[in-house]
Parts: sequence; structure tokens; C-alpha cells
Amino acid sequence: QDHKRAFDGDKGPNTGGMGAYTGLPFVSGEDREFAYRNIMCRAAEAMVQEGCPLSGVLYGGLMKTADGIKVIEFNARFGDPETEVVLPLLKSDIYDIFDAVASGREAEPLKWKKAVTLGVVLASKGYPGKYDKGCPIGLGDMSGVRLYHMGTASADGKLVTAGGRVLMVVAEGVDLHVAHDKAYEAVERVHCDKLFHRGDIGHCALDMGLARIIDGNAVSAAVKDRVKARVPELEAEYGRKPCLAVIIVGENPASQVYVRNKVRAAAYTGMDSRLIELDAGISEQELLDRIAELNGDDAVDGILVQLPLPKHIDESKVIYSIAKEKDVDGFHILNVGSLWVGTDCIKPCTPKGVIELIKSTGVDIKGKMAVVVGRSNIVGKPVAKLLLDENATVTIAHSRTADLKAVTLLADILVVAVGHENTVTGDMVKPGAVVIDVGMNRNASGKLVGDVDFESVSRVASWVTPVPGGVGPMTIAMLMENTIDCFLAREGKK
Repeated sequence: QDHKRAFDGDKGPNTGGMGAYTGLPFVSGEDREFAYRNIMCRAAEAMVQEGCPLSGVLYGGLMKTADGIKVIEFNARFGDPETEVVLPLLKSDIYDIFDAVASGREAEPLKWKKAVTLGVVLASKGYPGKYDKGCPIGLGDMSGVRLYHMGTASADGKLVTAGGRVLMVVAEGVDLHVAHDKAYEAVERVHCDKLFHRGDIGHCALDMGLARIIDGNAVSAAVKDRVKARVPELEAEYGRKPCLAVIIVGENPASQVYVRNKVRAAAYTGMDSRLIELDAGISEQELLDRIAELNGDDAVDGILVQLPLPKHIDESKVIYSIAKEKDVDGFHILNVGSLWVGTDCIKPCTPKGVIELIKSTGVDIKGKMAVVVGRSNIVGKPVAKLLLDENATVTIAHSRTADLKAVTLLADILVVAVGHENTVTGDMVKPGAVVIDVGMNRNASGKLVGDVDFESVSRVASWVTPVPGGVGPMTIAMLMENTIDCFLAREGKK
């Protein structure tokens, strides 16, 4: 969305644009599909039919009205200042796109970052009327943002103003709040008393009270960095590094990806790891024997068996064969029992990650009403127990709950882990709630989605996790932390 008026509150004369942002919450997926199919594609098709196809950029200036999406204008160029916030999100190589357009062939599907951008234009005082040129500009640290020169020049080795719109600062974030704060912090590091800017770019979206995104990638990275800093300290104190052994049976493609990510994370943190790849035809007893060897290996601190296992192998028997003190997943019956009676144990990775995400928001769990939708032994039940340990008042809901909406509307903290798309929608969420979406599903179009309708829930909640990029990255991060815990527990026994 562009901001045409010169001053805050959409007041003052019309300009070429004083700033823009992406990720408009009031433009739905249906709106975007309509605009693409019924406006942009039809315009392009009409030009072909009339014998004047465009090999270039067709930019549509559109407006959402009470009667739907309408056209203000078309431009045969990139729109400005919208382009400055759109192109940073493009992951595809723009050269390949231009080459395809110029040669008349179809380009590869575009790839985009899952992020939001916001840009603020700094204009010469007097713009869009008369303004001075040649005014010196001082720039502070602009790392972490993009700085576009729209109307600058060099005079005697100094940067000076040379146009109406002079600079544009663009910041990227996991949500609009983050992008907004980063952009305006950078604007304060531009020093020129002859420039002005609007202070309310993105106000239409921000005024809606949109949820802030809980960035699982950022939180998990912080956890892994914490572990990475701890590993050399442990090696110096105990003479060895923590060691994680990962067993994979068979060639399940998804399991191979998960295992590869776990081994990669271990390498990043600096701890030792062992990857044990076994044939799918291995007998149950042979697998149990390999686990017994690792149980007795004093150099191994944590053992993880990647699930699922082939059908001829009893998963419970395998999990319970792992020594309790080396059970990094926290699935062993003795660890589960210890969790529920409140004694020392290895906590399961995903539930532990959920608590870490909630705490990252700064929200105090103590005294809050928490609802967990889902009662699995892997996520639902242990999450409920960990929330109890944080002094929340906890309710567990499930597929047989008579009035799920009535229950979820009570939640200050809502954790959803059932494995069904759109289990929770915006009308089921208490305003201001923290919503953690543990689900991972494929919708009809093949897109990865959670159990929560992100679009509607983000208009009601105060914080919400995305899918992907929310709970998922936390599982591996907490696995690394659990390996450290196993190491320390074992060293404490020696």
C-alpha cells in the first residue's frame, strides 16, 4: 500500500508516494486471486488479442472498495515507492525473470520470502511544491535496512539533496510491527534539517491491532547460539563434548530430511554427533541391540530414534529401550512419569519449545487461562503439564469437546495441536490471546498450513505463530538443549 498524501493522517497535497508496506491484512487471499485473474491477467490477454502484447512490466494500481477490487491506473513500469518494498522479498533471480519476458517464454514460478517490508520516504521540505537542493545529508549506521537514493547527489565529496523525494529507508521483518520499528529507527539515523517524512506509514494495518508474529526461526536461532556458547565451556570443564546419536531406519524421505537437519544443528552448535543409518529390513531385536550398545557407550549422551519405524518394529518397545538418562526426546515412560510427578526429567522437545516461544513474547504465563486443543502424548498432554508448571490454569480440549469455541474463547494462551486445518478460526479466539499453532498440514492447493486459520486469527490475537516458521524450528533447537541436559545429568552421576 502506497501513501500518497504528504502528511500524517493522509493529509496535505498529493505526492508521488511517501512510503509503502507489504502484507496488507485487509486484502484477503480471495482479493489477491480476483485481482490477478480478473484484472491483471485479463488486461495482459486483451493486449495480446489486440495485437500489442507487452514485453515488460504491467503495474496495476488497485484499490479495495466496498464493491471489491477496482483499477485506479495501469503503468508500463515498476510502481514507485511500492517497488522498493516488493523487490526485497523476491527470492528468485530477477535477471532470469527479465530474460524470460524479453525472450517471450514463460518464467519459472516466482519464489518469495515469508516476510513483511515497510519503507519510509524522506522528502525535501516544501515537496511536492518548491524545495531547496544541495542540502548536506549525514547518514548513521544503515546496516539491517535498505537505503534507496531517490534524489541525492555528491557535492565536494558530500551527500546532498537533489530532488523532491530524496531517500527511502526500507526494513524487513517477520511482521509489520518489526518492519515498522526497524524502519523508523533507521530514519532517525538520517541527519538533515531540510528533510521531512511521514510518521504513520502502515497505519491502516497497524490500527487494526494485528497480532505480532512469534518468529520461531529467530527464537530457535537464539537457543542454538546459547548451546553453541555452552559447548566449549563444557569441553573445557569435562574434557569432552556432548554427543548426540541419531538412528534412522529405512529411507523415508521426510525422515531423512529431519535427521539431516538434526545432525546439521548438532554440527552448528559444536557438539559431536553420530548418524546411524540402518536398513528397513533390520529386525526389531537387531535394532534393540544397537540401542543397547549406545546405552553402554560412555561417549554418547543422547540417543534419538527417528520415527516412524517400519511396521514390523514396535515403536514403544524401541523408545522404552533407550536409557532414561539418554532419552533426548523425553518419550521414555520413566521420563513421562517424572514429568507428571514433578521430578527431574528430560522434557519433550516440541512442548518445551512451545513454552520457550510463549516466554519470548514477554507475556507472563503465571495466572493465565491456558487452553490446549489436542491430547496426544507427544504434544497436547505434555504442553498442558508444562503450562501447569508455569502456574497457568489449564484446560485440555479435544475432538469430543462439546463446544470447542466456548472453551477456546476463555484462553489467554491457546495452543492448538490436532493435525487438522482450520480447527481454530478468528471467531474462536479471545481478543489479545497468545496463539501457538503446532499443527502442520497440506491444504487443497498443497500449501503448508497449520491447525489455525492464520489470516482470521491474526486479526484478533496479540501474538501468533506462523506455519511454517513457528513451532517447527523449535523442536530441533530444544533437542540440542536436551542433549546438553543429558550430558550434565550423566556427568553429575560420575
